Amino acid sequence: MNTLLFHGHGYSFRKAAEILILMFITSMLLVSILTSTAAAAGSVATKSGQFLKIGAGARAMAMGGAQVALADDAYALYWNPAGLSTIKRRETIFSYMFHVQEMKVGYLGVITPHKKGVMGASISYLTHDNILGYDHVAKSTGWFEAGDMAVDVSYGQKVGKRFSAGANIKLISEKIDTNQDIGLGLDLGGMFWMNKYASMGAVLKNVALKELQLDKKKEAFPTTLTIGIACQIPEADLNLTCDATIPSDNNAYLNAGVEYSYQHSLTARLGVRGGPANDSALTAGFGYSFGLFGIDYAIEPFGDMGSSHHVSVQYRF
Repeated sequence: MNTLLFHGHGYSFRKAAEILILMFITSMLLVSILTSTAAAAGSVATKSGQFLKIGAGARAMAMGGAQVALADDAYALYWNPAGLSTIKRRETIFSYMFHVQEMKVGYLGVITPHKKGVMGASISYLTHDNILGYDHVAKSTGWFEAGDMAVDVSYGQKVGKRFSAGANIKLISEKIDTNQDIGLGLDLGGMFWMNKYASMGAVLKNVALKELQLDKKKEAFPTTLTIGIACQIPEADLNLTCDATIPSDNNAYLNAGVEYSYQHSLTARLGVRGGPANDSALTAGFGYSFGLFGIDYAIEPFGDMGSSHHVSVQYRF
């Protein structure tokens, strides 16, 4: 019996090794392709609604934000709505982020499976109080407040045995001092299961249907295209993920993460967050599940600005 178990695990790890090699080759090809079409440095962070790129959920952030091909819980609402199609129970989630420079970020979502698919809704927000403003000659104009919010309605559905598709419609509000406007955006996602162990995902996020206009000029959202691959090894309670992303206002980058679960309750996670040189970092976190309830924590370093701390709770019912 032990010999059979050993050979079974040996087969699993050989399959995992093959998938890891495929993940590496695919990631390198994706980065090569995406980098060749990356945005010029002069357009870095010039879009409105930058808070839309922050991320959601401590589990995902601990894994470097590499979730597009995994997306197997309610946080698929944010990472890839196509992943909603795999969820069988109703879930409610809440995530809070103590961000750098005293910014506060929250995310609340709920999903409900139906016969033909899974529907969901979420609210995300960012607040920043007491910002000191300056005019064009560097003279102080006093303190002001800024805040952003997005309300999403989501749907994901299986398309055959190996494919699924999903979409988010989002209402986006942005306020800076006395200027405020509301825009409309769209996310489109897809997932493909290659076999028992490997899946691929893709998502196009923040496509502007109605642009924000806080001043005289309309501004598009920070659209991103992400393609990823994930390896799930149930026999070893191990998940491996890797994403390649091209944003409309920066250069392409890679995210990667690993997750190990002990007895399906205590989980350890590590990740690498890609991006500009001053934004890349190692990430880490852990989670604990008991019954239908789970709690997760993650830390993200941001160099001299300090670190962000994420806390998430999840309940299935």
